[in-house]
Amino acid sequence: MNKGALATLTILLGILVVPGCGGGGGSSAPPAPTFTEATAIIGTDGGTITVSNISVEFAPDTSRQAGEVVLRIRSEPFVKSAKNTTFQNGIQIIAEDSTITTRGFRLQVPTASAAPFEDYYFAFGDIKDWTSDFLEIDRINSQYINVSISAEIYFKHRKAVSRNNSGLSISLAVVRQNKAGTTKIYKPTISVFDSETQLSLLETTDTLSEKRTAIVIHGLNNSAVDMFDTAQVAMRASMNVSNQQYDQIWFVDYHDMRKGIADSAKEFATLLKQRNPDSAHSIDIYGHSMGGLIARWAIEKEGLGEYTNRLFTFGTPHLGVPSRVLLRAFFDFPLIPGVRDLASDGYFTTFIDDLKESPSPYKDRILYCTFAGTSWKGYLFGLGSLAKLDYLFLGYQGDIDGIVAINSAVPSNLSNFGVCDLGSGSTVVVLNLDHSDIGGSLGSQDVQNQLIERLIILMNSNVSVGGG
Repeated sequence: MNKGALATLTILLGILVVPGCGGGGGSSAPPAPTFTEATAIIGTDGGTITVSNISVEFAPDTSRQAGEVVLRIRSEPFVKSAKNTTFQNGIQIIAEDSTITTRGFRLQVPTASAAPFEDYYFAFGDIKDWTSDFLEIDRINSQYINVSISAEIYFKHRKAVSRNNSGLSISLAVVRQNKAGTTKIYKPTISVFDSETQLSLLETTDTLSEKRTAIVIHGLNNSAVDMFDTAQVAMRASMNVSNQQYDQIWFVDYHDMRKGIADSAKEFATLLKQRNPDSAHSIDIYGHSMGGLIARWAIEKEGLGEYTNRLFTFGTPHLGVPSRVLLRAFFDFPLIPGVRDLASDGYFTTFIDDLKESPSPYKDRILYCTFAGTSWKGYLFGLGSLAKLDYLFLGYQGDIDGIVAINSAVPSNLSNFGVCDLGSGSTVVVLNLDHSDIGGSLGSQDVQNQLIERLIILMNSNVSVGGG
């Protein structure tokens, strides 16, 4: 194999780090890199090469000239000094141009456990500027990121690198952005009840028209895959209510910390309005924590209420969270728009006050069904206990879920939206769960069954119980 005639694609997998956050560096030379590699002959039938849980897949293509493909993995983290960025792995794909063909290839790489998948982007570029172009991830789950790379993209960037005389390879970085991203909507690739389900971006043909749709929105610092249990509970409940079974469930992914809640809500509303919604087949929204506030703003301020039937919120701080409590989890929260908007005391933001200032224009038609948790002792390695002390200091004696007070999660005293009736006039659904579980794993199967029973009652209810 003539290595001089080969196209080489170098891929850097990494997370952007802030300069100065890591430990100090010494003056000794870095150790020589070590690589693990695998080689395969890829022909018209295609094939897959895997090294260290990283795979490159070539689809069948009758125009392909069979050739050797080398996949090399650099296992230890390294620093790309031009951007002062630490990369967890380096990947190199070496192949003849005729083996790449017009079909391109698909990469599958494991996610980093410390970062939710929605914060990742693939970025092409040369050795001097590897952020010159971006690719959207096209399929994801809780363990892997998958992206298809077309031959057009591949050859475009290889040509650019050659023109700049910047080396033998081009770079493809998987980076975690610290600037605002865009809100996206995903759908399950198969039934949400299947253990192998993944999420993929909506296609142009996916529509809300003439379909009963449930939409789930994750909370702060979570991701769409954390809402699988909520989606399953919602679907099971709908299957037990006459004429209300959902035809589809969609998952919303938003960049919660780098932009304000209202901005994410506007993007969310805009995306849904592009999917041909109709009021005859209105949607139900299930929002955990901040996700519930995004849904409320989209409904009340961005016109999504025209197409919404019910909003179910889980641990959502409708009255906000005291700044004193937010400081426990985010010491710099006044500088983070998405977290700052959660503050209830108005020192740094007016978002909560803006949301409460006037009744929802859809108060008489849309029901808000609110759920609260009361388990705080084990939340986030003691954070719940500290938050409880903060609330006591502020004079609040009620239960909390570790960060959100029950009177904020189920604000039955508010009069600016209709409230679901759980029977006998009750408007409160309280579960012995902490803030993470109430909108995520939902605890044990027994708790999920209890939640399904309550959802069935709420779905059968057409009564709007006004707040005090």
